[in-house]
Amino acid sequence: MPAIASVKGREIFNSAGYPALEVTVKLASGVEAVSSVPHSHSKGNFEAKDVSDKDISRYEGKGMLKAVTSLIGISEKLKGIEVFEQQKIDSILNSMDGTENKSVLGANVMLAVSQAVAKAAALSSSIPLFLYLRQFTSIRETSLKLPLPMFVLIEGGKWVKGGIDFQSILLLPASSQDVYTGIQMGIDLIHLLEKYLEERNNVTLNAPLGGFSVPSQSNTDAINFAKQFIESTSYKFSEDLFLGVNVNANALMNGQAYRISDRANPVSSAELIDFYKNLAEEYSLIFLEDPLSDNDSAAWAQLASTLSDEIMISGNDLIGGNPLRLQTAIQGNLTNSVSFTPGQIGTVSESLAFAEIARYKKFKMTVFDRGYTTNDDFIVDFAVAVGADYLKAGAPLRERVFKYNRLLEIEKEIETLK
Repeated sequence: MPAIASVKGREIFNSAGYPALEVTVKLASGVEAVSSVPHSHSKGNFEAKDVSDKDISRYEGKGMLKAVTSLIGISEKLKGIEVFEQQKIDSILNSMDGTENKSVLGANVMLAVSQAVAKAAALSSSIPLFLYLRQFTSIRETSLKLPLPMFVLIEGGKWVKGGIDFQSILLLPASSQDVYTGIQMGIDLIHLLEKYLEERNNVTLNAPLGGFSVPSQSNTDAINFAKQFIESTSYKFSEDLFLGVNVNANALMNGQAYRISDRANPVSSAELIDFYKNLAEEYSLIFLEDPLSDNDSAAWAQLASTLSDEIMISGNDLIGGNPLRLQTAIQGNLTNSVSFTPGQIGTVSESLAFAEIARYKKFKMTVFDRGYTTNDDFIVDFAVAVGADYLKAGAPLRERVFKYNRLLEIEKEIETLK
């Protein structure tokens, strides 16, 4: 059985030009696997913590030299362990860290090692990574289901100055579409939107996730703009394609109320829920992510009882990839869907376990890529392995296409397996 010979790393750069950690796991058999972990714009309250150098003289404190150094001790602990013992390896990493939120070693360090181990095991087994990971799930004997792509079309929030309040307006292909057609739609529409904006003398610079900022006085205006744009194309709105919204409501909190550009004065939770209900009805929304703040549990339950039969109400910051928070959401009937990424959790084993809970409770699952991404496409294989409903990896442009290309590659691999 192939054993781990060494774990090494280096400082690389993510899509925003900031440092990220890349880890190489080498086996005694000579097999090597490399993995890197994307970085978040900001961490949610319940997520595992990343580590960085905090040396302001280098890359605004975001350097990864200490993370690289920490791999020396990790390598010593893992040397000689069989690469197929994923749970044991992840358990050792957790023991070395010794905290609930991964604040000592860092979720970015632990996950990069954990992912590289899984990749090395898949290579040693001569099977695709998604099939290797699927062996650790309860759906390993069921038919493979590919996640549909979920694209960022319009961006706003605190990452786009002068943009809309909501973090993003999303594009979702109809569930009847296959992956290839869904990706084709997304690519068509992102290019058509650029031309649509140019023809109206609007700015066409892309935001961090590849979406555009559009001229609008409110969130409703921006959603209406997206609807009118889609209707100007050959695609049928609310038939071929649907819209969703990632609100990031934590950023909208103003004391005990919410401030949105659609209203002159701050609104209560109940008023915001009515606002969402009207949006969903008028614009056929099928996905609503983080529509309320983390600590507004009663409102989450009210929203779920109002709209969960019609649309996916997805908790991202609400849950933060934290299994205890997921259980709280389940017990309180706060949501019917979850958005998560392994970077919120910290190891492959724990990420697979988190997905098991969500699937058992029949939650819709959206696996997403971080804002500041790397060229590592592990996230795609993971999404396929756990049977995710959607893969949200930004707009299909520039570095983002790596993820969608991998999804297309997996689609072909599955056809070959048949």
